[in-house]
Amino acid sequence: MTTGSFAPAGAVVPVGGLTGAKLTFEVPVGATFSAGNAMARFCLSPDGGLAADSQLGTPPFGEIEDYKFPLGQIGNIVFEDRDFDGLQDAGEPGIDGVNVMLTWAGANGTIGDSDDVMYQTTTGPVSGQDAGEYYVSGLINGTYKLKFTTPANMTPTRSEIGGQVNGSTVDSDGSITGMDLSMAMETFTISDVTNMPTNENGLGDASPAAVGTFPDAQTDETHDQGFAFLDYVTTSRAKNKIRNVLNEDTKKIAEEGKELLTRKLKHLKITLNEGVVNELVVFFKLKTSLDLFYRIGIGAIENQQLKDYAAQKSNTLINFFKNKIKRSPSSAPEDINRCLS
Repeated sequence: MTTGSFAPAGAVVPVGGLTGAKLTFEVPVGATFSAGNAMARFCLSPDGGLAADSQLGTPPFGEIEDYKFPLGQIGNIVFEDRDFDGLQDAGEPGIDGVNVMLTWAGANGTIGDSDDVMYQTTTGPVSGQDAGEYYVSGLINGTYKLKFTTPANMTPTRSEIGGQVNGSTVDSDGSITGMDLSMAMETFTISDVTNMPTNENGLGDASPAAVGTFPDAQTDETHDQGFAFLDYVTTSRAKNKIRNVLNEDTKKIAEEGKELLTRKLKHLKITLNEGVVNELVVFFKLKTSLDLFYRIGIGAIENQQLKDYAAQKSNTLINFFKNKIKRSPSSAPEDINRCLS
């Protein structure tokens, strides 16, 4: 049940009331966050249309309730990786005007279905922040996918070079899919919005004061992305070297993804072999097994999606045997007599 855009009539509760229901309210465009929290006031009444501070009748009719929800914030910089080493070094500037898309997987935790919610922003300096910085605020616990659109005449740089100790603050986190250089993506999970990385202090990280009123523990500034210009590379050999490095990184992630997929399928009582790989490539609408293993390696394919594949595989097998039984002709009487004689 949802109020839509806070229509005056409010949400209509059906006759007989609700049991175990979840009410969803769309946050108004002009809402602001206070110390990393959303403050909400609700007036409960069968009449509807009451003002936030109006209490009519005797509780629970016209009862006013206040709620405080802690929220998270992520960022923070898209930078020019001039030496293509996957790290933001001193003197490597931020890039303004880069499109950043954050997708929340919704209540079911699965990226790519109907309950996903997308947030879009653009890198650019605001008061107290550096060039190339971005932030997405008001996040709750859950699974997210972060996508950076590649600027013109650039390519995503190498991914996860700095390791992931405390999130790693100076490396580029987004990965490419196959050899698609038009974007870089990263999938991650927020398990507790009040216990996010603190004191990141990467080259593009802002102090807590510069990210509004979100506390440091509710601001994760480890989601960085580097891009390198291709126009300064003057020879085909140098350009091929960059592509080869990206390809090597992709293969490395794919190798790790294959091992991870083997373990995941084992829990589902499925042995990874050539036939299963081909089925998975078709199921996820991919082109090659490398794409499959790579997507597993970067977390783009969720456990629930693998469970969906396993369920479909099981149903297909059951239907096969059912059809085979239906098509099998009954033994003729003379055949049975012959077998018994």
